[in-house]
Amino acid sequence: MSCDLVRDIVREYLLLGLWFDRLIKGFVDAYTGDGALRRQVDNEPRPDPAVLARRAAALRAELPATGLPAPASWMPTCGLWSAAGACRHRMGNLAHLAAYEAHPGHYTERCLKEAGLVGTEHHVEQTIFLVNTPQYLMAEGLADLGLRAAVGPGWGPWAQEILGDVGLRMDGELTERLEAASVGLSGVQQDAALILHD
Repeated sequence: MSCDLVRDIVREYLLLGLWFDRLIKGFVDAYTGDGALRRQVDNEPRPDPAVLARRAAALRAELPATGLPAPASWMPTCGLWSAAGACRHRMGNLAHLAAYEAHPGHYTERCLKEAGLVGTEHHVEQTIFLVNTPQYLMAEGLADLGLRAAVGPGWGPWAQEILGDVGLRMDGELTERLEAASVGLSGVQQDAALILHD
């Protein structure tokens, strides 16, 4: 496997992600890589979707020659959408939102990748974070479990105490019981989104 071939494929991968972000704002959740590459894409004319599709197909065809793992297919999960929906409406979800955003495994994962995989191992493909990819869905799903991982059972009374310290009132035990009773409905969010856009 040629180092130049791998470097070229990784660069094309980054460019494709940045070009797609020009077409669909928010496709790139974050990009911590070479600023010159971002500026190059931002200064180019708006990309043609058909050209990007052909370039993506060509990139996939080149992957076997590199020894890099083949791309995985993905299926969106309700974990991707739960913070955007439920956390706006019930105060008990403030604890979930805080754990979602702060638990070690969400944004910390990005910092560790930047320091280790990018800084030490030179895996610059880890500098772009695309939505709806297996990597993204795993990070979001892990973040959804942040409160359970950090506090575990009894998180309701814990959240009640913590939020009470800043003047917010809630019934922690009731909130925890309601969440347990409604967990079976979490897949409905995705189903409704798919039906809406079908």
